[in-house]
Amino acid sequence: MSRDRLGDIRDGITHSAVIGTEKIYIRTGEYPDGSLGEVFIDIDKAGGQLRVYDVLATIISVGLQSGIPVQTIVDKLKFQRMEPQGMTSNQEIPIALSISDYVGRWLEKKYI
Repeated sequence: MSRDRLGDIRDGITHSAVIGTEKIYIRTGEYPDGSLGEVFIDIDKAGGQLRVYDVLATIISVGLQSGIPVQTIVDKLKFQRMEPQGMTSNQEIPIALSISDYVGRWLEKKYI
């Protein structure tokens, strides 16, 4: 399986949000046509348990670059329930069941 990696210079979005008591940052990289090519998930003051989101972002990025549709990834992330969860700072996504749920729903709003 081949990977279509992004170039050294790329456009993208940086989005910050609060889920429960955790501040997160979602950064994306886009191909020249504006389609999603990579995702980074950073958690402010993340402990060991939340470092799993670094791995999740890498898996999402490799999947995107290998041709997995954004909708397929979004469908797997949405509605996953785990801590942290709760109210968010985003009026379009007022409650998140987890960081994964929030990332999936946010990617869906921005890229689908």
